Amino acid sequence: MSRLAGGHGLRAVAIWVLLGLALIAAGASTVAAQATGSLAGNIPAHGGVALVTWSGGPVEGVPGAAAESGCTAVSAWVTTEGELVGHVFRAPSFVNARFGSVTDGGNLAASTPLVLVCGAGVVAPPPPSDPALHAPNLADYLPSGVAVGGYTAAVRSRDAGQYDLAAVQFGQVASAGGPLAPVAMMRAAQMLQIADRDGEAVDAFELALGMGGLPPPLEMVARLDAANTLWRLDRDAEVLAMLARVTLGNGAAGSQLAQAGWLRAQAKRAAGDAGWTADALAVVANYPGTSSGRSALNAIEGRAAVPPLDAAYVRYLHHQDATARTAYLQVATTGAPGDAAVAWFYVGALAERAGERDEAIEAYRSSVQLDASSRVADDAHWWAAYLLAQAGRDAEAVEHWSALSAGYPSSSFAADAGVRAALAHAESGVFGPAESVLRTMLNGSSGSSAARAARWLRVLEQEAPGPAQYDPRSVYAILDAAGAASEAPLPQAALGEWSVNADTGWGEAAAWMQARYGAPPGGALHGADTVRLALTLAEAGEGAVARSVLYGHIETLAGRPYDLLAFSRLTSAAGLHDVSISAATRLLDGIPSSGRLQTPRAIERLAYPTPFAPEIRAAAQAEGIPPLLLTALVRRESLFNPDAGSSAGAQGLAQVIPSTGRAIAESLGVPWEPGMLFDPATSVRFGAHYLSAQLTSFEGNVWNALSAYNGGPGNASRWSRSQPFPGADWYIETVDFEETRRYLRVVIEDYAWYRYLYAGAPAPSMR
Repeated sequence: MSRLAGGHGLRAVAIWVLLGLALIAAGASTVAAQATGSLAGNIPAHGGVALVTWSGGPVEGVPGAAAESGCTAVSAWVTTEGELVGHVFRAPSFVNARFGSVTDGGNLAASTPLVLVCGAGVVAPPPPSDPALHAPNLADYLPSGVAVGGYTAAVRSRDAGQYDLAAVQFGQVASAGGPLAPVAMMRAAQMLQIADRDGEAVDAFELALGMGGLPPPLEMVARLDAANTLWRLDRDAEVLAMLARVTLGNGAAGSQLAQAGWLRAQAKRAAGDAGWTADALAVVANYPGTSSGRSALNAIEGRAAVPPLDAAYVRYLHHQDATARTAYLQVATTGAPGDAAVAWFYVGALAERAGERDEAIEAYRSSVQLDASSRVADDAHWWAAYLLAQAGRDAEAVEHWSALSAGYPSSSFAADAGVRAALAHAESGVFGPAESVLRTMLNGSSGSSAARAARWLRVLEQEAPGPAQYDPRSVYAILDAAGAASEAPLPQAALGEWSVNADTGWGEAAAWMQARYGAPPGGALHGADTVRLALTLAEAGEGAVARSVLYGHIETLAGRPYDLLAFSRLTSAAGLHDVSISAATRLLDGIPSSGRLQTPRAIERLAYPTPFAPEIRAAAQAEGIPPLLLTALVRRESLFNPDAGSSAGAQGLAQVIPSTGRAIAESLGVPWEPGMLFDPATSVRFGAHYLSAQLTSFEGNVWNALSAYNGGPGNASRWSRSQPFPGADWYIETVDFEETRRYLRVVIEDYAWYRYLYAGAPAPSMR
């Protein structure tokens, strides 16, 4: 078993005394026992840690002796070779295995010195501190730093790969009771699982689940991990019982449902239950993009009839292109029209993936010709048009864009298709059809889509209302206000724009909330215990787990505006800005775009905060860029989560890729170290440096610079060369990466909104 290194006895004592204090703060379970010996020393009757002497005998007699002095014994500790080794009363055997190995099975000699930890009970949660706005005080939701010390020590052991030690440490925290207990026991079980101690792991998982109090996302994790462990132990019936509660209604996510479904199928198959094929087919159909879906398909092909489109789609999603293409061609040439239309679409997608543009165009066209009402018809129109435009076949592309815009108004591609058709007409000098398409869009939409149509009518010198009438926060209203200066470098004054008054205006906010939603409800924050647990986990170094729980909790606050506001303020105070922003955004989503200028700024600032202000301002000043522009960029990149990462490998607040980070470090003369991008000051400085370089390269054009930050300088240059007419509007529409086009819109919208909220701008604007 792992242990604290020899020669560090004082450090060990300090860690374990902190653990003892943490157990006290967490609240201890009562231990009822008869006294079979006696204790000498100053025993803390109301909770605390003391050095005492035990008369001798089994350690299990200590609680009874301690109770005679009013102490609820949590744990007792002995020293061996400079190390403190503890026995936690009423803990699972794995927690106390080390103690038994150094004390003759828990039998102590006469006059053995002990460190005795006495519990103080559990403190009831406090009421909200600001009933007018239902805003809890963060201090009421966080334990003291010492209270999470034991859990934090376990996290450090886990992260250092000391899984046996971590199992004991988590188990000790769990056995003391308190809100962290079920999560700590789940973690102890996972450590045992990693250490190949499966039998003990199962017992610990069952203890964690039996304690109650695991938030739904963590309960699903515990059940899946327990089921996988039981599967390895060939306990098939117990696997099925454990998975019975892994359902959507109980909080399971899609990937968890996929794992549960495939594991259920395997357990049934091992038990000789022919029904396993039905479970496997359901996993293939419902979760084709998961590893479970692929495994289920591999197992069931040849044993049961798999719908051809389902099988082909799994192969397509897992990039088994040759197999997928053969399967789709079979359906395309022999299937019913609806199925054949879907199959031809994916034949086209596979051809496009292989760089076979002409073959892809023909396959997409075959799809819409076979069945214009299939579930992929709008996608087929869109991608056919996209490839036709790439090939310079603009007239044919317009046919598909027009058909998509007119025939599929609810499609996510409809607005883009309409604008592209209109602009293609305009580029050809045919303004009548362009105006007709845009006016149809304007009259049939609202918000940002209507603002977009209005803006383009004005760009094409047609009569139209201003875009701000439809959505004053949209990039189209911002462009309209900027006029010909939209591509000019941002003014020098922008470098000094920063006036943060984020904690003012709550009286106005309270009045606005009451006018809109009625009087605030009484009582504590909805789900206060779950929130308290999550914030405690974040304090103990489990930020990712805490975020998972808190994001799940936001879903339970639907229809509770006061709770959403309180939750946003609370998580902001805890430094979980991404969670806070998500909650505030959920609250603000119910307000029409045209009404956002009337929302109190105190509430808007929760969705658009300015955390890491010293780091951002210093980086912006060093690189000569507007600090609010850098703030908007960081909001878009990471929602101010310094631990953020992406599938592309980007890291930290500014989401810099390590290879780029290394080059920036060299440019700045900073020694490069792996992981340094997770440091907030480093991340924003590197992001500011890269953005500044792009602004310099593109002569101050913020649109080019931002698209270079997201899509690469080479692409930004290509889009600039390709735009048919000058102006930021044309540039945005020329960008052919959907992610980058969206990025441009959002960052500029956020920058304009930050200027409105923090720099005194009368309306969202770039300058």
